[in-house]
Amino acid sequence: MVLLICGNKKSDKMKESVQAAVDRLTSQGFTCIGDDTPLYSGIRGLSLYPREECDRLCDGIVSVGGDGTMLRHAHRAIRIDKTIFGINAGGLGYLCAFEIGKLEKITAESVAKLQISRRSLLEVVFSTEEGEKLMQAVNDTVVGKGTLERAIGLSVDTKERRIGSYKCDGIIVSTPTGSTAYNLSAGGPICDPSLDLMVLTPVCAHSMFRECFVFGGDTELRIRASDSSGQDIYVMVDSYGPYKLQAGTEVRVRRSGSALKLLLSDERDFYGILRHKMGENN
Repeated sequence: MVLLICGNKKSDKMKESVQAAVDRLTSQGFTCIGDDTPLYSGIRGLSLYPREECDRLCDGIVSVGGDGTMLRHAHRAIRIDKTIFGINAGGLGYLCAFEIGKLEKITAESVAKLQISRRSLLEVVFSTEEGEKLMQAVNDTVVGKGTLERAIGLSVDTKERRIGSYKCDGIIVSTPTGSTAYNLSAGGPICDPSLDLMVLTPVCAHSMFRECFVFGGDTELRIRASDSSGQDIYVMVDSYGPYKLQAGTEVRVRRSGSALKLLLSDERDFYGILRHKMGENN
């Protein structure tokens, strides 16, 4: 099996972590390849190819880093329709199958036993001065203001009905996978990642209407500025952006027809990680 190794380019210990991962994977019979960039030069056992060639050659992607690193490389996995698993070298690693400090658990057998978790994605459509954009989100999309000035008004509708208007700093629409990210920080609900839904959560709502909503996966949400107070409105899609929204236009958010094929281990239980994050020790 040929595995494309992708690290965290922002980490000072990236090469050290990737080298340890490659050493373990090659010792278990896997072939490891990487993009032909200075970032991966000098890593023993890693064969380097042009990016497009790596996409063609690999059977799957291995992300070495935390959830932020996984999120970035997940978009590549979606684009080339390959599976991805993570070796956590960052924080909690919700999306990772293994830990960098426990590489002995990576064996040909344990990798073969990983289960595919198909994670729903958001499709986000909006207009900028450069034209219409269509993007996909693994975690979330955020519509909000770009400064620390006063709150803005954002109205939310579906195709069929009006939901309401928020006076707030922004609105988060998240997938179940993203419910433990910005959504959770803003007071939104935690959702089992296997569910087919999307969550809408306001950021710092300044009015009595401040509720979160959970919508079925077949819902299309439409968000537009009802009162921008003269401020520019921006859109973030996962870690991409911000993109300045063209005045008077709406952001449409719906379930994507694609999915992230995430490989997970039974030993790294979502609820166990969640209990650890919430401070429970048992």
